[in-house]
Amino acid sequence: IYDVFTNRRYGELNLHCYPVLQLHWAPASIGLPILLSVNCEDIAWWNISLLDEKKLNRRSRTGLPRSMTTPTFGMSPRGSMRMPASQSADLSILSAALEKINNGEHDEEIEKVKQFWGSKIPKDRPALLRLIQLPPSCRPKVCVSEDFKKFLLVDVHGSINTYKLFGL
Repeated sequence: IYDVFTNRRYGELNLHCYPVLQLHWAPASIGLPILLSVNCEDIAWWNISLLDEKKLNRRSRTGLPRSMTTPTFGMSPRGSMRMPASQSADLSILSAALEKINNGEHDEEIEKVKQFWGSKIPKDRPALLRLIQLPPSCRPKVCVSEDFKKFLLVDVHGSINTYKLFGL
């Protein structure tokens, strides 16, 4: 995890054996930097504040500091950030389904969610709060509710799964 605004490296989240497909941050109202990472094998929730904060001073091969405005990866500025039409249509369907699940939350509900995430303690791996293993060859698309309480997952086979925080 790297904060581009403060030029700080917070640590690595070593869990996934396959590339991460999606990352979702919890809303600021929760008060904790909770990150949801999704790949084809599992879904993981992380509390980034539990990682050791490390200052990262990256230098180029010539010994000069890298510019914050210069990209450090080979990405074309045109078109590579756009999703194919089929993916954006899928995401709009997921968003509409998630709106049906989400029935407008109150401040009391937001406080419950805040307490829920604040009470989670990592056990085996630093910062890892929870992990859900997915069926093989799932390649899910995940939509997250605004309050970070409900999660809608659609896999490549069209199966729809909804997850809610237990006890809320």
